[in-house]
Amino acid sequence: MAFKKNTICVYAHIKILVYISINIKMEDFIMKKMQIFEPAMCCSTGLCGVGVDPELLRISTVSDNLKKNGVEIERFNLSNSPQEFINNKNINKFINDKGVDELPATVLDGEIVIKGRYPTNDEIEKLLGVQID
Repeated sequence: MAFKKNTICVYAHIKILVYISINIKMEDFIMKKMQIFEPAMCCSTGLCGVGVDPELLRISTVSDNLKKNGVEIERFNLSNSPQEFINNKNINKFINDKGVDELPATVLDGEIVIKGRYPTNDEIEKLLGVQID
């Protein structure tokens, strides 16, 4: 069977693409999921009232910007989302062992990675493999 020159070229390109895709790890395509479990606050962000905590403002701004760019990051505070604290077995155990005074806790793909404080911007970048502008 005779192939036209263009057909062989297309076949060669397909073969190369298949070879490349096989050698890429699946985890390179899977976006990591970050959840931040926070103590009880007056509202979902903690940014209401007269004295706004600059750390809450920073984490709120970073999480909003990441969400806008398709990164999966969720924040739950104890007063607005108590069921999330119950549903997450690691967080539930953490609170039972350490108490709510040890919040916030940052969870990455189901595992607690930071306790007692919010992650820094550098930590978020490294944990999620993203760049924060």
